[in-house]
Amino acid sequence: AVVMADARDDTAVAAALAATAPFDAVVSTVGGADPDGTRADFLGNRNLIDAYVTATTAAAQTDRHFVLVSSIGAGTSAAAIPAPVRERLATALDEKERAEDHLVRSGLTYTVIRPGGLRSEPATGRPPSGETAPSSTSSRSLDRRRRTRPALRARTRSPGG
Repeated sequence: AVVMADARDDTAVAAALAATAPFDAVVSTVGGADPDGTRADFLGNRNLIDAYVTATTAAAQTDRHFVLVSSIGAGTSAAAIPAPVRERLATALDEKERAEDHLVRSGLTYTVIRPGGLRSEPATGRPPSGETAPSSTSSRSLDRRRRTRPALRARTRSPGG
């Protein structure tokens, strides 16, 4: 089931997850900023992780897996992107790293996936503007909605936590 709530609202997230428990996994592609600059990368994921722990604990559920779709450049992958890109994305990457750290400390079984970036617009099948083809060193943006199914498959192949 797909559950929707404002990830920055801990009460709304907790209610949404409690209403749908039990379930065996959560996949989060939460991230980005509002026009006012407020980011959901840490706050939204922290709320989702905490609500998942609470909902599954209340349901006495022991098979719990959280898949966090983060970003290349966060955490131990900082060296994977050029320094100017890291500087430009520093706020987002720092928040994503904080979300990853919170997940690691949560006690959940987890998988962290770090694609080149996520966008909310649907995929067009064409390279981003100004790019002709992927290279072995390029980071590519991916359609946020299309990452869920592969992320769920990763959960079955990758032990974490």
